Amino acid sequence: MGGMSGGPVFNEAGSACGVICSSFGADDNEDSFISYCSLIYPIMVAELDNNMVNNPDSPISNPYELAQRGYIQVDDTINKITIADLGNGKKQVRVVE
Repeated sequence: MGGMSGGPVFNEAGSACGVICSSFGADDNEDSFISYCSLIYPIMVAELDNNMVNNPDSPISNPYELAQRGYIQVDDTINKITIADLGNGKKQVRVVE
């Protein structure tokens, strides 16, 4: 079904957790569609330009820190996110239930 790309995907609690990235129509034997999504949690560790937030004494390096400091509005899922430093500039995001 065309036109769904970029639409939100919600978890059981009704919070946005992903974005629809592609959809495929049903074949002749089925009536349903298949949609694929990308999770939004990994974006929490994306490196940001520190000039985005005008606070040179306390630079912010990623969206997770923006959320923790109240610059972006998030739900309680933020409290379930853990970020591990894997070294070599790589980080891992996990959502712990």
